[in-house]
Amino acid sequence: KVTGVQTCALPICEVSVLLLLACSKPTEEPVGGEPAGAVRLDLGGVVPRTIVVVQVDTLREDATPWGGSERDTFPYMGGRDGWVYVDHAVAEATWTAPSTASLMTGAGQELHGVRAFPDNGDPFPSVRIETWPARFHAAGWETGLFTGSDILNNPDLALGQGFDTVTIEEQEPGNADGLFGKMAGWLRKREADQSVLVFVQPVDPHGPYRSVDRDVGTWVDPSELPFDPDDPNEIQAQAIESAVAKADAETRALLLDEVRRAYDEQLLDLDRSLRSIFAVLDEDDRLDDAVVVLTSDHGESFYDGVPEWLGHGAVIRHEIVHVPLAFWSSASSTASLDCVASNLDVFPTLVAAAGLEPLADRPGQSLLDGCREQAFSAVYENDGTGDRLTWVGVESSTAAQARECGGATYGFDLAQDPHALVDVGDVGLDSALDTYVEQIEAAFGPVECASP
Repeated sequence: KVTGVQTCALPICEVSVLLLLACSKPTEEPVGGEPAGAVRLDLGGVVPRTIVVVQVDTLREDATPWGGSERDTFPYMGGRDGWVYVDHAVAEATWTAPSTASLMTGAGQELHGVRAFPDNGDPFPSVRIETWPARFHAAGWETGLFTGSDILNNPDLALGQGFDTVTIEEQEPGNADGLFGKMAGWLRKREADQSVLVFVQPVDPHGPYRSVDRDVGTWVDPSELPFDPDDPNEIQAQAIESAVAKADAETRALLLDEVRRAYDEQLLDLDRSLRSIFAVLDEDDRLDDAVVVLTSDHGESFYDGVPEWLGHGAVIRHEIVHVPLAFWSSASSTASLDCVASNLDVFPTLVAAAGLEPLADRPGQSLLDGCREQAFSAVYENDGTGDRLTWVGVESSTAAQARECGGATYGFDLAQDPHALVDVGDVGLDSALDTYVEQIEAAFGPVECASP
């Protein structure tokens, strides 16, 4: 829940009204660099018959070596040729349900209808439009969803639509190894000529922060952490908040560095599990015409900058919405792509690569055709009377802007400050946010901010 934040009333409307949003994308004024579409993803012309999408829950882009981490958190993945890393990928939402719905539909929260966490135990809203996995299924592909998240397995959300198989693996701690093992077993049972789409969501980096036994102590002594690794997520968060509140500036920095190291240790097991994807693809003679995607639903904040936050979900911060996005194919050349993308664009790219008919009226676009100039994010809250828009954000390749509804606006020069630590005010993206809000108002009527 969000406290102390001004909110914008946003009534729930019929799908016919929602289509206005899909048909009126915000004007994407160049903020600098190449014009939209000049940079494109190249998969070497591979037409996939096997697609594996790995959406890691709560993975920050800068926790990866290609995103600037000083620790080798993905040694296996980093040693494999053929990955194309998208430099500026942005999640459309800041927590699992709406972000995954955006990725699976190629549409924003206003269109697919999954926005705010339910109030007072109410059921989750169902995604109200067809998902891309359902389109693959209708085209004759066999589809499997392997998740460590109760959210993705929630029948009310209907994010499992279009999947022949839905499997859940509990986190205790880490579930990547179990998930990928079950995925590999399922994949081995598919016929050799059967086209297959697999969606895997391990939750290893999500709190509680506790490494699997073999990785404990790699980068941090557990006794030096401000929490007990065996405690549940809420208790760990309270311990971190309490320790930080009592610390002076130097001690605070050391404490948060230790927490980040514990978070990073969890990624080692995830990297080992990625190896099994390539092992089973190679074993089943699927490697040559496969595409593998690694991304995240959102990141995690450790009081990185203003507005200060621990965790994710309630505010827009760069490290929460800036997520990893990497594509692998046997014909790709290892590259870093100076490209702005939204997680809305992942499945349109895969659909285009596979030669399937795209879904109409979806803002998501294929990166094979070109990149964006800007990508947008939004945060919603349910106060018991309806969903309320609380934050909007936009990022380009060089700048980020976030606006609290009716409150503060934060701007960051990412070219000089890639971790968005220093608020510099106007970075030239105010008009883009205005257009984004106008787009919402065109579908739903005036956005009015309520008192905190």
